[in-house]
Amino acid sequence: MKLNYKILWVEDYPKDMQVQMGKIKQLIKNNYLLPIGLESRDAFRSYEDFIKYIELRDEDDFSDIDLILVDYNLSDGSKRTGINIVEQLRKKNIYTDVIFYSGNIDEAIKQVKGYDGELDNVTYTDNAMDKFFPKFEKVLHKQLSLIMQISDLRGYLMDSTSDFDFVARAFVEKFFPCLTPDDKELIYNEIERCIKKQEGRETKKFEKTLKLSHDDVFVNKAMDSQEYVMTVKDKIFIMALIFQKYNCEAAEFAGDFAEQYDQKIIKYRNKLAHTKLDYGKNQSGHIKIANNLDDLECDCSKCISKLTKEECADLRKHIYEYYSFFYGLLEKLI
Repeated sequence: MKLNYKILWVEDYPKDMQVQMGKIKQLIKNNYLLPIGLESRDAFRSYEDFIKYIELRDEDDFSDIDLILVDYNLSDGSKRTGINIVEQLRKKNIYTDVIFYSGNIDEAIKQVKGYDGELDNVTYTDNAMDKFFPKFEKVLHKQLSLIMQISDLRGYLMDSTSDFDFVARAFVEKFFPCLTPDDKELIYNEIERCIKKQEGRETKKFEKTLKLSHDDVFVNKAMDSQEYVMTVKDKIFIMALIFQKYNCEAAEFAGDFAEQYDQKIIKYRNKLAHTKLDYGKNQSGHIKIANNLDDLECDCSKCISKLTKEECADLRKHIYEYYSFFYGLLEKLI
């Protein structure tokens, strides 16, 4: 899943920019992303160091880099500027967003305006906080708006939930055998209850699953079963119930956790799985949910089958929050 926001930072005196970097990291976190590359130890301290790095990279797969942040006038003895860095990037067909910053931005702008090459996706700014931060914010918000593209949002959500499902199954597989006999019996009974709720769709599948002996295999097969045997919500409930037992959570923890996960994650996954249109008919700025051709003919100002910008932001927030929870589980597994 794409939660990391990765910056390549070229700065010969990174400590001089600590305040700016601290505020940028907080803005990235406020948008439910994880800032990567903004610690002083991560900075490329010379033009040569940065060029060596990009020469080792495959220009056809630079997609993990979201932004390149460059001190325009490096005092590393190379007499190179931000323009030289962009020239090298363009030679490798890398068009990642770049921000130049400088304490003498007027002189830098003169050089930029006199440059005859390609400066697509390049922003330049004074390194003073009141100038630097708003420019960065504009670039970040431009990039975040791309998540409104349905293919990106769908992939982001599907990748995330796939990871969550994997961790949930692995957690159950590792920690269920360690439960007390009474707690194991509780889990067996809850799994049977969840399966029987689905009864009637695939009778043979139900009969086969319910005939299994109550043991670790029974639990693992239930967690790996198709959704018509046991729903994702119920699998998350079983995982949360085991977590509840180990962490002495309140009795209602598992039910509340599964219900919240269903509302904040699963319903959007189900909704976006069948989306057919990037935007509304009149380019209204929302993601339109279309299950068939008739759904495309609508008055988008009144359309209820859509995801608004606010809902997309909420979805990113929820994925970020659950990522933190499931990453904590993963740490227990390795």
